[in-house]
Amino acid sequence: MTKTPTSLQKKSEAKEEGASQLNEEARKLLEACCEASVPAVIVGLESAAICHGSFALAQKTDLSFHLSSSQTETGIQFHADLFKPAEMCSVSFMAGSRGGVFLSVIKRFEEKDGAGKMPALVLAYPNQLALAERRRSFRVDVARDSGLTATIKDGTRIRKAYLVNDISYDGIQVEAAAGEDWGFPMESLVQVELQMDVHKVLVKGEIRRKMRTANSKSDTYVILFFKSFSGGCAEPPEDMRQLVCALDLLAVRRTIK
Repeated sequence: MTKTPTSLQKKSEAKEEGASQLNEEARKLLEACCEASVPAVIVGLESAAICHGSFALAQKTDLSFHLSSSQTETGIQFHADLFKPAEMCSVSFMAGSRGGVFLSVIKRFEEKDGAGKMPALVLAYPNQLALAERRRSFRVDVARDSGLTATIKDGTRIRKAYLVNDISYDGIQVEAAAGEDWGFPMESLVQVELQMDVHKVLVKGEIRRKMRTANSKSDTYVILFFKSFSGGCAEPPEDMRQLVCALDLLAVRRTIK
């Protein structure tokens, strides 16, 4: 005889599937936050307790945080006195250029982590993650050793950027080699070819701004991308979205621990 799953069993199964319910981008972002020990603030929704800590370990059904200090309206208290198993909590953090927040359930408190060094709070892996950009399209500072290259074409003129300073769904800021004059007039229509690892993106844009670098030895150009907008909102092509997100993950992993 086949038993019908109870509502409690269904809820448990839903929690176990938390990691698989997140999209690939969100899952990779949480893993990168753990690698970089990104700071986070955990708030108990019932106790109103606030705990500061950092991402520690992402597993299939668990997400662990190292704890630093906790407080309530009455002052500092021991972690275990603040958070109880099964309490709902919210977690907020900054990852690169984006702010993130999610809801979860506290599974257990560990006075020492696996390495026996510091207290840890273990939460159920979230099945939803909300991300907010400070801008209409978040900007990513590009690491010098990212491998990203940018080639700008204007008719028969082809210029390869010496550096890519930052990139977003909106556009890109590139730097010419010292003493090199690209000769692009403002509002020139150009084609930008971006390459990094398996990523290759071709996008049309417009030269919007030209500036001298701080040392006055080279020029930087700001190029606006056209296809990233729909009704005033940033809606980039999929290949552009994947490239920017890959660079954002790299930036998060470079966060100083």
